[in-house]
Amino acid sequence: MIWQQSPTYLAVLTTMLSAALVTDFTAPQLLAQSYPHHEVGAHFPPPPDRGSPSRTIGAGTWMIKFPPVPERGEPRRTAGGGSRSYSCTDNGDIPLTAIVPANNLVTTVAANPTLFWYVPKTTASEAEFVLIDDQNQEVYLTTLTLDNTNGIVQLSVPETVPLTMGKQYKWFFVLVCDPQERSRDHWVQGILERTELSPELALNLEQEPNTLEQAKLYADALIWQETLSTIAQLRDSQPQAWVDLIKSVGLEAIANKPFLNCCTASN
Repeated sequence: MIWQQSPTYLAVLTTMLSAALVTDFTAPQLLAQSYPHHEVGAHFPPPPDRGSPSRTIGAGTWMIKFPPVPERGEPRRTAGGGSRSYSCTDNGDIPLTAIVPANNLVTTVAANPTLFWYVPKTTASEAEFVLIDDQNQEVYLTTLTLDNTNGIVQLSVPETVPLTMGKQYKWFFVLVCDPQERSRDHWVQGILERTELSPELALNLEQEPNTLEQAKLYADALIWQETLSTIAQLRDSQPQAWVDLIKSVGLEAIANKPFLNCCTASN
């Protein structure tokens, strides 16, 4: 055929084939040089930790948070007291802990609020709750029966002991480790203060049918007890709200602990 005898055509064909081969073999090499992590067996390094929120409910958002509160120098929220050489609780468990903000101040608009504590496994068969007014007078004392089950305990101030508006009370929650030697008690303490519900907040609460949103209104007003007790009512239907609230005051360790029905007040 004529094209086989044409040196010009052979030269053109050779040039075209050479160009194609160069293109076919150099392109992957150039890609590999530009994107080395696309090579076989290579892995992308982990991204830097920028402190971004975790991928949880709401893409890292909180269902509810209690705002930071100023420190007051009040007693710590975890157990104190008792003999160092004697313990009636499981040393591997979380200590007796009051479920309160970091400043240990429980604000409430209720005359008879409910307080919450985490109680570890304990050999103590009973606990005491004591309420003392600003004149250092005991206004309420009750005993609770325990059953050595760890979890969250709640107790309401009875209607016979209504809190006075604007007055601060000191409370103690005590594990009676040895009834014959009360120096072995383990206890936590804090401050309880009844505050007035502002007209604006009262109106907003009245107009808000959603329970979670009501809790957020209380939180924004720094009213802890109603925030906590409202979210406690939602614990079965919206458990993440409880977890978020407890974590927001630095009590992550007890955020998923169960509620106990073991403990009823004697009076």
